[in-house]
Amino acid sequence: MAELRHGAAVETARLPDGTAIRLRDIAPGDEGLLQELLRRMSPDDVRLRFFAPIRELSPALAFRLSHPDPGREIAIAALPETGADFLGVARLFADETRRRGEYALAVRTDMKGRGIGYLLLGRVLARAKAMGMTEAWGDVLRENETMLQMAREHGFTIEDHPEDAALARVRKRL
Repeated sequence: MAELRHGAAVETARLPDGTAIRLRDIAPGDEGLLQELLRRMSPDDVRLRFFAPIRELSPALAFRLSHPDPGREIAIAALPETGADFLGVARLFADETRRRGEYALAVRTDMKGRGIGYLLLGRVLARAKAMGMTEAWGDVLRENETMLQMAREHGFTIEDHPEDAALARVRKRL
């Protein structure tokens, strides 16, 4: 089976409006940037992402999210062309088979609607496919129409969640 590996390179990408941004892997030392990203998200955006109203990441969670397991995780951050603040992040956690993975996205509230989440999701899916993964999936609050629409645009199918009527399960064959 393919092993998930992180590339060290920083990629420059363009948003639909022409703005240049940088994409790079999340790495040890990014705990503060992840906390700041959360602080720059509205309470409703945080709830839609984490399914709960949280104000900050616990130190253990911030550490965990900034130290992705290179054998099982893809974790990418979007940053301004010049500057260090995270504009958004995307992750994919592979299951024990390393053939399927759950994705998650977070975008700063003031940067929503600019194509950052769409771009990040596309990069995570492309990496997962290149690494031999066969499926990506995610759980989305049914009220989060923006995320459901993005999933549709990326070719995901939307299903009933097996355990929670408030959630939809989105799946995509890679």
